[in-house]
Amino acid sequence: MAGSSDAQLQIKLVTKQSTYAVPDIPYSVPSEIVCGELNSLVNELLTETHGGAVVEFDFLVGGELLRTHLSEHLSERQVSAEEVVLVEYVERFPAPEPQDCLEHDDWVSATQASGEWILSGSYDSTLHLWSRKGTHLLTIPGHTGAVKAVAWVETADKICSFVSASQDQTAMIWQWNQTSNSVECVHVLRGHDRGLECLAVDPTRTYIATAGWDKVIHLWSTVEGLSEGESFPKKIKFDSKVILQQLFIGLKKKIIFCILQSPLMSFQGHKEAISAVQWSEEGEMISASWDHTIKTWDAELGGIKVEIVGNKSFFDLSWSPLTRTAITASADRHVRLYDPRSTEGTLVKSTFTSHTEWVQCVKWSTTSEYHFISGSYDKQVKLWDTRSPKAPLFDMSGHQDKVLCCDWSNPELILSGSSDNSLRIFKSQHVL
Repeated sequence: MAGSSDAQLQIKLVTKQSTYAVPDIPYSVPSEIVCGELNSLVNELLTETHGGAVVEFDFLVGGELLRTHLSEHLSERQVSAEEVVLVEYVERFPAPEPQDCLEHDDWVSATQASGEWILSGSYDSTLHLWSRKGTHLLTIPGHTGAVKAVAWVETADKICSFVSASQDQTAMIWQWNQTSNSVECVHVLRGHDRGLECLAVDPTRTYIATAGWDKVIHLWSTVEGLSEGESFPKKIKFDSKVILQQLFIGLKKKIIFCILQSPLMSFQGHKEAISAVQWSEEGEMISASWDHTIKTWDAELGGIKVEIVGNKSFFDLSWSPLTRTAITASADRHVRLYDPRSTEGTLVKSTFTSHTEWVQCVKWSTTSEYHFISGSYDKQVKLWDTRSPKAPLFDMSGHQDKVLCCDWSNPELILSGSSDNSLRIFKSQHVL
């Protein structure tokens, strides 16, 4: 093992992946050893004890991934090099592989995957259904403004439902019959005074939250029959079965015959456009706004539970139920990790800096507590590990213009939509 310095450090190699465990003894290594050299050392030890193919590892020292030589890493984090240094190694996250580029007629501003299917929304007011292999299944007209958000509601074997939100001030619930490959609009959610920017379906697929430029969050039911003025349970019970009534929609004429719904509840408090809304806990929502604030709402009682004030407009927010933390996209080129319930110092736990222009969208992995993606006006989609705030794991290049939306709802697929009129699909090799 060669390093650029004669100085030596004592390290102990540890891992939570028992398959790759090496003898629990101190090893003497050059102080300026880097990740590649540590990787060679571990593989040499594994060959002696286990045999087998070479495995790529990353290394954690003091809770952060090693990205410089070891002595510099220890110095920056004020970790003593006088004692044995614990170096944890984990199997390296494999690089996502480009899979498809799905062309649209206008900017791609919304997307979400579910199982075998992909949904996308465009500035030309249309929705599109695709297979995960990139086959185009349907073009769906109906909105009269840019589609800014989409989400799956139910994905049954033959009948699926999804919701879309548009700058035309409405959200629509749709039902897709896979057998006939036909789509019907079953509900129009009308109540906003200005264009919509975001929506979220609760974990039980019973409630939908929508928000946008009128600064209000509206709460709707996917269950037929509930409307404003009717009795609404003070305690939201997350066990209701979604019932959607099939009605006729004349797609070719763009004449929609569906049920008009009124919101069940409305939440006011933001002073500028709301850019993101998510269900964070049972009976709780979290929203981000151009007014520089993040608010946590009690969806049962209607009040604000927590308010976080930032120093820039928020363009997107993604909540992780695995870590109960949120990541945000902002106008200052940074992605931030917030812990709304933190009682120890600042609520900002990490800042991730690599993008060179506005960060427009962020999305947590649904299976990993450490990984998320971000998309920016700099045309880049980046995959991050929260243990490496100074540098992303990977840059997923390919877009020719600003990235407007991204999605990682299906652990196997990373999606990004752009003002270059394309939806790009990367295959994620790391599925827990």
